[in-house]
Amino acid sequence: LAWFNVGSLLYAGGDYASAKQALEQAIKLQPDYSDATFILALTEAKAGNKDAALTLLKRVLELNPGNPTALQAIAELQKPAKKSGR
Repeated sequence: LAWFNVGSLLYAGGDYASAKQALEQAIKLQPDYSDATFILALTEAKAGNKDAALTLLKRVLELNPGNPTALQAIAELQKPAKKSGR
């Protein structure tokens, strides 16, 4: 729980590299920790690692089938990138 809390705070503060390290520790200690997996997925998405984020979100769905928040996050990541109006 401590690693999850640290990782969540770092994520909220925009320190994605440190958040990733903390959240990976939480998952290493408790591989079925879906909340940590979800925040790690968001961290990967913010860092531009779309494929890693999608893989992690699919893991969240394995742990919590039908999770609407994970499904919504997957849908957002799979949307085509918006083109600039320039």
